[in-house]
Amino acid sequence: MCEPLRQMREYYDRRAAEYDATTLCGMDEVAASVVEEAERLKAALAALNPARTLDVACGTGGFTAALSGAVVCLDQSRAMLQQARATLL
Repeated sequence: MCEPLRQMREYYDRRAAEYDATTLCGMDEVAASVVEEAERLKAALAALNPARTLDVACGTGGFTAALSGAVVCLDQSRAMLQQARATLL
């Protein structure tokens, strides 16, 4: 694996446990609009018909949870996948 990809995987492995809680940390001026946009996206995903879906770069599974149907999650970070599994199960 090339060095930049290895470093990125290690970064997300380290951040996985607190990722959702700290993603907007220090961005109070934009946090409300980002949260609103995320909620609109989750609503749009939830409105989709159930389908077989491949969620690439699923992260912690925050958006994946809104999908219905058979969903397969992929992420380069095993720790993120573990967080997604905890979120989705």
